[in-house]
Amino acid sequence: MLGLGSTYRVLGRYGQAVETLRLGVARYPEDGALRAFLAMALYNTGAHREATGTLLELLAATSGDPSVQRYRRALTHYAADLDATV
Repeated sequence: MLGLGSTYRVLGRYGQAVETLRLGVARYPEDGALRAFLAMALYNTGAHREATGTLLELLAATSGDPSVQRYRRALTHYAADLDATV
């Protein structure tokens, strides 16, 4: 699914890319690469907030960097609401 979704994105078929990658994420929710490619396709469709939120969730969930993990809870919170200040 990642290959097909990525190909759609490269060809400028962004809606199909998002649809395919969403199916992949639903089927394989732990696959970080699918979520990263979904974020890129979302960006291409103009869904910048959802794309950024998806990447923040992925970063919080998968980063081994202690400085990122220290703020994991905050990153997860802001991923859901990028306009939040508290």
